Amino acid sequence: MGAAVVLAVAFFALLPFAASGPSLLLLQVPNALWTAVLVSLPMVLVQREIPGGAGTAAALFSATFPVAQLLAGALTGLVAARTGYSGTFWCGAALCALACVLLRARGRAGRNLPG
Repeated sequence: MGAAVVLAVAFFALLPFAASGPSLLLLQVPNALWTAVLVSLPMVLVQREIPGGAGTAAALFSATFPVAQLLAGALTGLVAARTGYSGTFWCGAALCALACVLLRARGRAGRNLPG
């Protein structure tokens, strides 16, 4: 997941500099890789963390998507209004970088737990 988050940061950070069709097509490689990992792997992690079986976890995970879409749309509009459309890509890169930091912190915290 860490590598996927790094690819996401790279994708969003390079996207504002893409000035041609071929460069946009080339950027689809890291986009496809990080999307494939981060769309499927979190479901497995949620199923592992939540007691009550895979059905409960799948329902909870699926129910969060409309909320995430609503918040993402509002955040995109706010960022675009304040910084311009390319600012949304920098915001995406920053949020992915924050996710990378949080993943590393969670990994370290898990290693320090007794047991």
